[in-house]
Amino acid sequence: MKLKKLFAGVVAAAMIATMAFPAFAATEGLGSKGFTVENNKSFEFDKVWVTNDERDSSIVAPGAALTMTVQNNGQPVTYPQGATPASLELKVNSNDTAGKTASFTVDLPNYSVPGKYTYILKENDPNVAGVVANDNLYQVTVWALQDEANTTGGNHIKECGVKLSQVQLVDGGYVEVTGKGKLSSVENTYQAGTVTVTKHVTGNMGDKSTKFSFKVVLESTKPVNSVVAGNKTFEFATTPNVNGKYTAEQTYELADGETWTITNLPFGVTYTVYEMSGTTAVEDQGTLVVAEDGADSKTYKVTYTSQSGSLNEETEGHKIAATVENNCGAEIDTGVILDNAPYILMLAVVAGAAMTLVIKKRREEE
Repeated sequence: MKLKKLFAGVVAAAMIATMAFPAFAATEGLGSKGFTVENNKSFEFDKVWVTNDERDSSIVAPGAALTMTVQNNGQPVTYPQGATPASLELKVNSNDTAGKTASFTVDLPNYSVPGKYTYILKENDPNVAGVVANDNLYQVTVWALQDEANTTGGNHIKECGVKLSQVQLVDGGYVEVTGKGKLSSVENTYQAGTVTVTKHVTGNMGDKSTKFSFKVVLESTKPVNSVVAGNKTFEFATTPNVNGKYTAEQTYELADGETWTITNLPFGVTYTVYEMSGTTAVEDQGTLVVAEDGADSKTYKVTYTSQSGSLNEETEGHKIAATVENNCGAEIDTGVILDNAPYILMLAVVAGAAMTLVIKKRREEE
């Protein structure tokens, strides 16, 4: 008898759980963030930054206030009968956190009719250097739930179930992408790399201890929010110049064998290296005159390798190596005759010897 009662209790509990589970499944949403939100309140889903090389700790994503546009074939939302679409606006914004997981905040409207509401979201192009636009489509599904405990009459929406999923447009309708039916985050990719500038001094008159002056100029068609570092952080202009470029520059000095590095340079940002003669940039194959205190000046021929360029997805190891070579050579007057005089002298000696032999032979014949 006790076993029968125990079995009956288990069956009853199973029936209750079976009745309850569909309601939970219908509103299953953002994992650890929970599946219900109070009506007319906000919920969040993560914005996760990934980089083109997670092993490179010098690549740090910038702060970028990402936004999403609600779109659904020109309609803001699909909604149950009786709801008023003008009152169903969904607002999505993100926190601006450099290099870290942040979040999108979704503000729910005040639902007055129970039912299922779906919103299609697409991230707007952030227009920030190095940040890849996320072109995926996302769907926020909201179940506005009737508060059955409230018996005062009329609709009483207290809680809403929410779910974020990635979708694609198929035959005019939105279909969940396999494996993307329940998401807790949206990824954004940041791409950057490193440029190194190395100095070489060559030639028999080249002074390897001399510090030569350089300037590097960075230009971007998009605003640069990244922390790009050389010997200090580059300070980019917040407004474009007359050429539509956002620019920054730094000066530094290098002697032979020394290297200067630009880190966290976003893809697409152009760098240009100049060796400086005072305030004048020396062009490739140009000359640089260095005046030394109490001594004659030296003239160097300047040769650049990878003087200007930008990183992209095809850049090997997301690294560019630029070099600047200064060559100073001279012919040394050692007192040794280095032209064709020795050969003329040798010919004269041979000719003289030949004439001596001829004269001697004639005298012997006489």
